[in-house]
Amino acid sequence: MKFFITLFILCSSFIPAFGFIDGKKIYFGNKIQVAYAKDTSSRIVSVNMLFKGVGARIDPIDQEGLGWVAMQAMIEGGAGGLDKQAFDKELSKLGILGGIQVSIGIDNIFLNFECPKENLNKAFEFVKVMITNPTLSIKDIERVKRILPPGANFSNADETFVAGKILRKKVYGNHPYGRLVATFEGMQSINKEDILAALKNRLVQEKLLLVLVGDINESDIPAFLEGTITNLPRKSEQSFAVPEKSIAEFDGAISFIPKDTPQSGIAFAQKGLREIDKDFWSLSILNKIIGDQGFRLWNELREKQGLVYSIGTSLMIQEFDALLAGGFSCAPEKVADSITEVQKIWSQIQENGITETEFQDAKTSIMGSYSRYFTSSASIADLMTNCLSDGFDIDYILKHNEIIGKITVQDVNLIAKKYLTPEKLSFVVVGRPEETLSKFLKERQSDIKTTPVDKN
Repeated sequence: MKFFITLFILCSSFIPAFGFIDGKKIYFGNKIQVAYAKDTSSRIVSVNMLFKGVGARIDPIDQEGLGWVAMQAMIEGGAGGLDKQAFDKELSKLGILGGIQVSIGIDNIFLNFECPKENLNKAFEFVKVMITNPTLSIKDIERVKRILPPGANFSNADETFVAGKILRKKVYGNHPYGRLVATFEGMQSINKEDILAALKNRLVQEKLLLVLVGDINESDIPAFLEGTITNLPRKSEQSFAVPEKSIAEFDGAISFIPKDTPQSGIAFAQKGLREIDKDFWSLSILNKIIGDQGFRLWNELREKQGLVYSIGTSLMIQEFDALLAGGFSCAPEKVADSITEVQKIWSQIQENGITETEFQDAKTSIMGSYSRYFTSSASIADLMTNCLSDGFDIDYILKHNEIIGKITVQDVNLIAKKYLTPEKLSFVVVGRPEETLSKFLKERQSDIKTTPVDKN
């Protein structure tokens, strides 16, 4: 089997205490993308398998939740003629004590597990069997169809979470990024044939990024993958539409959704940047200054004025778009004042920028916290997976703090001026109607909605 080595060497200076020697990104066989890093501190190998572009965004409109049901039925029903209990017992014999974990997002499907090096080939054999020969009993399928993923279950979710999901739907509309990973309605028509087709067409070699971190060498990899991962379908038999780019629309309106709860949840957002954008890391520093604990929104709304219970912002990144989003919870009578303060701070930073002290504090925190990604093989595998899936070479991992270190306060203030859009910052409020809020919304002539939020 021939290898095509492309880029990347992790030398001992990377994280000396963690035992790295070297690592590479290679292509195996029919261009299966494999990245590995050597860690001599343990015989356990951390394995990530990312299937890119086959997440919930490609579910049929009338079967929202197909990907979720397929993945859950695959791991909950056993495989290779074994039921769930017997299958898990075999995994335990291999030292895969936590089992094989599977998750699905809007863009991607993700599998991960940890296994002793000497059992890795057998572990990949079980992965192959799980994907290509799942048991899929009717009883298990029907049971899975009654369970919504955490990111889609509104009934038990807090109000800020619900507001965030509704805001995504508002800004993305009918685009796939406005969808939930699953809905009860969408799951009901899914049958065994649908699940088998989803597994066959989504978990394929051409979509796979495989990341290994442990005491392994390049010469070990053929034995791990030959006859296992190489026996997965090479290509999908279906063609999946690629979403349009830059599709989120922000109108600056405040949408209100009534829900009888003791506190209100508020989500807000404007357009963000993806990691491959040259201005991303300047915006990342700005995001920390706007919304992290101990910075602008937190200090003003929580510490000084006592308006909110908690508040924060984050950069929410998809393959083809990104949001600069935030959320907070507060008493219903404080919603109007809280929103006003968020809008005011957004405008102040856009117009006047940030201070040198804020900049240095945020920059130091980002650079210092980066070391937490190197505390285990699993966390390093996650970092490598994110790096490659975002379109970077793996040596980008080494350059992270160097990139951050070169950014100046002037750079961040230029980004604030360029990208912050106070007039388009859009809000969704979920909570109990209140007189002050009603007056506030009327004055703003906002897009007031009354759609129930707990129908799923």
